[in-house]
Parts: sequence; structure tokens; C-alpha cells
Amino acid sequence: MQESGRDAVLLAGGTDVMTQLNRDGTARGMSIVHIGGIQELKEICRRDGELYIGALVTAAQLAASPAVCDLAPALAQAAAASAGPQVRNRATIGGNIGTASPAGDLITALWALDATLMIAGPMGIRQQHINEVVVGVKRTSLARDEMITEIRIPRQNKVSAFEKMGKRSAMTISFASVACALQIDTAAGKIASARVAIGAAAPTTVRATALEQALEGMALDGEEIRRAAVLAREAISPITDQRATKWYRMEVVAPLAAKTIQKAAGVETEEGLA
Repeated sequence: MQESGRDAVLLAGGTDVMTQLNRDGTARGMSIVHIGGIQELKEICRRDGELYIGALVTAAQLAASPAVCDLAPALAQAAAASAGPQVRNRATIGGNIGTASPAGDLITALWALDATLMIAGPMGIRQQHINEVVVGVKRTSLARDEMITEIRIPRQNKVSAFEKMGKRSAMTISFASVACALQIDTAAGKIASARVAIGAAAPTTVRATALEQALEGMALDGEEIRRAAVLAREAISPITDQRATKWYRMEVVAPLAAKTIQKAAGVETEEGLA
């Protein structure tokens, strides 16, 4: 990357770089550094309850991995809901993060799961939380000669879930998405703690902190969750674009958040929502 200069771009699965090149030609003249052959970055490992995911693991691998489905179901669900089979078999988790799209489904799930990224560069390897790396619309804090090598999801006795809304059921880009990770006090039948992330409704994924605070100590009751989910609106700053209007995003985020939280908690959802 250093040798190729400031116009160098990493290519893993190529689903974003090639689309950009074919659509508007802005990638023409770039030096493309292909990393798709690095086998060590294609592994999923679970150690002591933590997940270690190589940056070149594809969405299809995430969706099918028993370890991911067990320890981070929100990530497996986000991967299964992204794009279509052809893209899922090419698109990588590192590429999804590096593209930094506000509508990146994997990013929303990783935000809720408190994921940490391992980043390699000339000075060695450093570690940062995903919210410190994805900093704006298609902007990251990565230096031009750095790359994501691994994603780590910490040990957590939590349940999680992911839901999205798009214009159709396949090959669709989210115009709103929600992921959550909940700590359940089964003895008391309550939510002990919560992390709720919302995607495609602000320049980056955002945490719904007011909703998280309201959920702490809440009974596993669908109606209570639905009432609290209105607080998700406080976290977002949506825009109107080709996929949805600002008004519509504001309207759907609460029922979508409620559905996601109820799904994670195993609470029956209300028919017709989201």
C-alpha cells in the first residue's frame, strides 16, 4: 500500500470496488492491491467464549458458522439478510467495515456486539472499537497504509438479534436496520442490560442510549418493549434519499427496534409490525 501511493485501494471480495468502478469510473487509475488470497484472514475461531473473525470471512460463511450463530446471532442474521447469494459468497466482513456505508448491515450488528478491530500497518498492530473506526459516510479512521485483519467479539452472556427494512426481501440495501444485544436476568424475567444499534438512519450507525437505559430492568413484556422503543427516534438523524424519506425512517425505526428486541428476548411480537 505504501509503494502504490495515495490512490491505492484494497480489494478483498471486490463487491464494492468493482461496483464503483463499473458505475461511475471513480476507481479508474487506482492501484488495486488484492488481498483475497491470504488464507490466514479467512478463519473463524472461538476461544474462551470470544469470537475471532478474519477480515476475509465472507457474509455466507458468517451466516453458516455454528460459532457465529451461537455466540453472535445478530451478526449471523445480518449476514444472511445482506444482498443475495452471489454477493454473500464474495463480500467480506472487513470489506463491509472498510466501505463504511451507513447502511452496512454487518456494521450495525458489530456495533451492538461491541466488536473490536485489529488493524495492521507499518507500525505494527493496533486495536480499536468499531465505532472509533467507522467515523462518517464512507469514511474511516484508517490510514492509507493500514488494513483490518481481524474482528473480535468479546465474551458475553447475551442474546442478540438483527432486523432490517428495505424495498424488497432480497438484494436490497437497508433504509433502516436495528441490532441489539441483551443480558437477560432469567430468574427475575427482566432485561438486565442492553445495547441497541441503529443503521441507515444517520451518517454512521448510532447507539440508542435512551432506549438502552429504559430497557434496563424492564420485564420481558412485549407491550412495555413497544412503548419504550419509541425512544429509538431520539438517536437518529435520517435523510430523504432514493430508498426512503426522512419521515418514513422516523416512523419505522420504533416498531423495527421493538421487533428486534422482542426477537432477541424471545418475546412474542405484535402482528403487522415492521
